[in-house]
Parts: sequence; structure tokens; C-alpha cells
Amino acid sequence: MQQIEITILNWEKFNPRKDVSNPSWFRLQNQMWNDSQFFEFAPEERWIWVCLLSIASQKNSAKLEFSLEWLSLQTSVSVSSIENCLEKLQRNGCVTYTLRARDVHGRYITDITRQDITKQNKTKTFSSELKNISITEPTEQDLIKSNFSEFLNNKIETIYPDKDFVAREKEKMKVWFAANPKKQPKSKSGWTRFVMGWLERGWEQYRKTLQSAAPKKKTWQELADEREAEEKRIKENG
Repeated sequence: MQQIEITILNWEKFNPRKDVSNPSWFRLQNQMWNDSQFFEFAPEERWIWVCLLSIASQKNSAKLEFSLEWLSLQTSVSVSSIENCLEKLQRNGCVTYTLRARDVHGRYITDITRQDITKQNKTKTFSSELKNISITEPTEQDLIKSNFSEFLNNKIETIYPDKDFVAREKEKMKVWFAANPKKQPKSKSGWTRFVMGWLERGWEQYRKTLQSAAPKKKTWQELADEREAEEKRIKENG
């Protein structure tokens, strides 16, 4: 079991009423749904952030402590998704946190960070792979991993055949990353979610533009009036 200690930074921003001992609400800006700070957050990760603020409001404290398994059970979000959310929140300056492992008797073993767990998992995985190493032909999945950028571009072209739209949105992403270099995704899955989410939002706006620019279809009455006017003009010139 992993016990976690979380500190929500700038808690007073979410809890402006210090004179209320048992608050039933907290402040949340209405721009959160499209805030660039949360661009790379999956829906369940945004939900975890709201839940953390709710727990802090109920306790009337910026410092929280519980097990990851308990939070996973209460929110119906996997432990791995919660860990990913906490890592992103810490990177964005929203929280600081420490994971503390417990033994079977509930005693703390040591203080560990998310980076420590990642290193331990990588070491275990590498040791396991060494035992089962063999020479095989590369699979299709291996080829995708080795050339992820080309794979992602091919998928984008398949989903969005409008090359002008894709090229324009890629330039927008470059400008956004130039202004927010610390918010670039760190993993392939993070890049996939960010790029596909960006294009999906951009496509909705682009589609509306195309619909508004499309020529208006004429009614049967307008077509009949035009035909009658044309026949009248032919008779007059005949």
C-alpha cells in the first residue's frame, strides 16, 4: 500500500474565506476546461484535480494524507492515472507530494518519490528482460515504436485528410510550445493525447468555418422563379 502526502500550493486562491471553519464550497476558475495549463491532462486526470480540491476544502487544509488505493476506489480512477496526474500537477506548480510505502503491518518503510518508483520499476523490468532475452524479427509494434513520429503523422493524415488544416494546426502547436517549453509532453502517449486533442478542438472550429462559408442552397421556389425569369428574358429577346 502506498501512502501519499500532498500539499496544494496557493491554497488560499481556492479558499478565500479563512474565517469559515467548515466550508461547503471552494473557488474554481471557469477557464479550467480550456486552460493551457491542463492541455495534456486526460479527462480522468482533471477529475482527480477537482477531487483533491474537494478533499482539501472538506478538511479545510492544504495538506492531505491518504493511500493511493483509497483515492482510486473513491474516484473510480486507476492508481497509474492518479500517479500521472500528480506528476503533471507537480510539474505545473499546483502541488507537491511524497509517496510513502507501508509494509504488511502498516508501518512506513521509507519516503519515496514518483521518480524513485519509476527507477525501481525500470530496474525490475530490465532484470526480467535480461533473463528472457532472445533474437527475434521486429514486430509491427516494434516498428511503430522505432519511428513514432512517422506513425503519428500517418494516423493524422488518415483522420484529417485536409492537408491545409493539419499544416496550419502544426504551426500553431509550434508557436504554443515556443511560448510554453516546459509543458511539452514527456512520453509518446502524452504526445498522442496532446496532438489528437489539439486537432480535435481545432477541427470543430474549422468545420464551423467551412459550414458558414458554404454557399446557401436555393429553395425550390427560388429555382422556379429563376427559371421563369430566364424564360421571360428569352421571349423578350427572341
